[in-house]
Amino acid sequence: MRLNIDDVSLKLGSSQILDDVSLCVSEGQIFGLIGPNGSGKSTLLRTVFRALPPNSGEILLNELDVWKTPANQVAQHVGAMTQDVYVDPALRVEEYVATGRTPHAKYFWDTAEDKSVVQKSMRLTGVEGLANRALASLSGGERQRVHLARALAQQPKVLLLDEPTNHLDVRHQFELLALVTSLSVTTLVTLHDLNLASFFCDRLAVIEGGRIVAIGTPEDVLTVELLQSVFGINASITKHPRTGKPHLIFDHQEGQ
Repeated sequence: MRLNIDDVSLKLGSSQILDDVSLCVSEGQIFGLIGPNGSGKSTLLRTVFRALPPNSGEILLNELDVWKTPANQVAQHVGAMTQDVYVDPALRVEEYVATGRTPHAKYFWDTAEDKSVVQKSMRLTGVEGLANRALASLSGGERQRVHLARALAQQPKVLLLDEPTNHLDVRHQFELLALVTSLSVTTLVTLHDLNLASFFCDRLAVIEGGRIVAIGTPEDVLTVELLQSVFGINASITKHPRTGKPHLIFDHQEGQ
């Protein structure tokens, strides 16, 4: 499924959070959103999964207009892993992952198909051994993988991931993003780690002050000049020896 975001603007109070943002995520593509804190990355994701209605513009899943379609129908296509979702800490992991089946369930998510999807989602994310643990007992990294399992239980055609590598150690960061890549699901992901974004994403959009200031392949976007002007950092750029994609080496010395 293709995701089109066309001229989306959003104002909260007197603050312009998004300003005429447009991008297209092709079917099966991993599209990364990068930018400084407060630039609008997470807000853009929220407009896609119907948490924040834009003031103008449209968001299309193929030809399906997200904001003119019932929320339950959108949730059958879009799975989201967000940073600020409230979850009852007493829920067991398996119970929480099973709530991802809600958009597909007529009454309860306890059919044989539901149970199979839930088990597969937990197995893919490596949390099947946590099935009977309470969410409150999990580490931050374990919770991240459980949140992803719930999103996968929706069987989404479009996956929205907001900083999915937060709280994960290096191994689990790579395992999680490698898993997402292997799914061949249209994915829009926000990332702070620019080397991870370069390594795993097919295309990148740089957001600054609610506007897209660069868009293209990692090779097109990650330049010395952009890193200095948008992120205020000095960096050298080499090619990753295996992928050939840009690999950033940061220099924290002022004025270098």
